[in-house]
Amino acid sequence: MSAVETSISPMLDLTYFKKSGMNALTSKRVLVIPENQSSFTAAPSQTTDVYFSLPSNAYAMWAGHSSYLAFDFKVETIVGSLAVALQNGDAGSLIRQIQVVIGGQVVENIDHYNVMSNIVSDFASAGKATTLNTILSGSGGVKIGKPMAALASQRLVLPLLLGTIGTLQNNLMYCAESIRVQITFESPNCALVGAAGTTSSTYSISNLGLYLEQCSVPPAIMDAIWAESGGQLKTHICTVSNYSSSLTAGATTNTVTIPHKSASLKHIWNCFRASPNISAPILVNTTGSRQFNSLKSFSYSCSGTVYPQNEVRCLGNDGATAYGAEAMTEFLKTMSNWANPYADCVFNETQYLSTAVGVAGVASSFVMGYDFETESSTGDQINGLNTNSSNIYLNLVHSAAMANDSYIDSFCFFDETIIVNRDGSVAVSR
Repeated sequence: MSAVETSISPMLDLTYFKKSGMNALTSKRVLVIPENQSSFTAAPSQTTDVYFSLPSNAYAMWAGHSSYLAFDFKVETIVGSLAVALQNGDAGSLIRQIQVVIGGQVVENIDHYNVMSNIVSDFASAGKATTLNTILSGSGGVKIGKPMAALASQRLVLPLLLGTIGTLQNNLMYCAESIRVQITFESPNCALVGAAGTTSSTYSISNLGLYLEQCSVPPAIMDAIWAESGGQLKTHICTVSNYSSSLTAGATTNTVTIPHKSASLKHIWNCFRASPNISAPILVNTTGSRQFNSLKSFSYSCSGTVYPQNEVRCLGNDGATAYGAEAMTEFLKTMSNWANPYADCVFNETQYLSTAVGVAGVASSFVMGYDFETESSTGDQINGLNTNSSNIYLNLVHSAAMANDSYIDSFCFFDETIIVNRDGSVAVSR
């Protein structure tokens, strides 16, 4: 998942203390079964919480890039039509929220995880949606899922966008005691989309497991790491928090408060989702349809400073023609993909600038963002924007009055240091 890695900053690495000996690592796959339930059936409007308790190991580390969640997915019932499909053709649409707790400390908590997952899946090649993703994540094409009749089933596998044990991980994570993961599965009516006339559906999950890659460290090397670290293992991760706000139809300007607090905000992703879609989710691509909302320009501000100094423009000099080039450029910079010849996405300019809602807006794909990292001559490990003393404000100017109420999601990517002490206690610095 290089698409969502940090753009500039190097990451702190607990293996720094003994790099020369880390080639002695051996790895194995560990299956973690949920504590409360590995099988369930979800009612149409019911979310379901599943809890995992990761096994500790004093001489091992978790390798997130090789870890994934897998389960058998089955459509149980459909009311009003013959088939439903996963929203946006992405198995991540089934996950509403993920929280990771270590030693009683919340280190990651991502709400509307499915919206973020859909953004990531949209920045792949269009060909992948019709080949590899049909095998792994229930895709049936570009931004659409494979139609599934009642009682149809498929084994789904998805990586987790987490900094601790997922694909956002840049360094190995120590297998500390009391690592717990809570995954909230989305309700069927919000995770699935059906044809006209569909009123509700249910699905079931079975054989659910978290497959983690565990790297064993020779005791002598691990003891040396503890000794050289002064009894504290510090793991630097980049993680995500989401803040949602509502916007009212008819407005031509909006200022959105993003109450994120951290010492190093790396970048922000923003997307608009039409309220009519959210109020009738079973009929539309609720999590993956992202409306353009007739933007003229946007900028961010914090502690009296505007980012960028000149707002990002989305409207031509004629006052009528919408452009996506600047907004897309700033977003790609957050993904380290600006000027990357291999960067790709599944949508085109028309879909990126689409203001359509409902069925007509199934492929609407607008997303914007800004990278707050800066080059540092001092070699600082953490060099994002410090927001501890002020909220962030997103300043929006629309070229026309908003046609409908909208929700705006603000995904904030930020630095966090997890400190595990020799006695098992945990502290989090952000």
